Amino acid sequence: MARYGGHFKVKSFSCKDQYLCMAFAQLTFREPRDIEACLRSQAEKLYHMGIRGQVSRNTLANANATRDWRIYADFAQRLIGIARSCTSTNRSQWR
Repeated sequence: MARYGGHFKVKSFSCKDQYLCMAFAQLTFREPRDIEACLRSQAEKLYHMGIRGQVSRNTLANANATRDWRIYADFAQRLIGIARSCTSTNRSQWR
């Protein structure tokens, strides 16, 4: 995030909050309008999901429009590397 200025002019909706909201949307096949409605309906559970900021359609749309996509591309590449190392070490257990 420091490389791409992910926290530049951010007050409450962090990159982590944005990532968790978008991961929720991807895993539950939600449209952009549905994300905010679904998350707000379970507002008391957001903290336990790891989402600390206020989720609103405008906040999420602004974050998606202004934050650099390379933050999440680099994060995805790191997760893929971790998954590859886990599967390569555990592959012998699968046979």
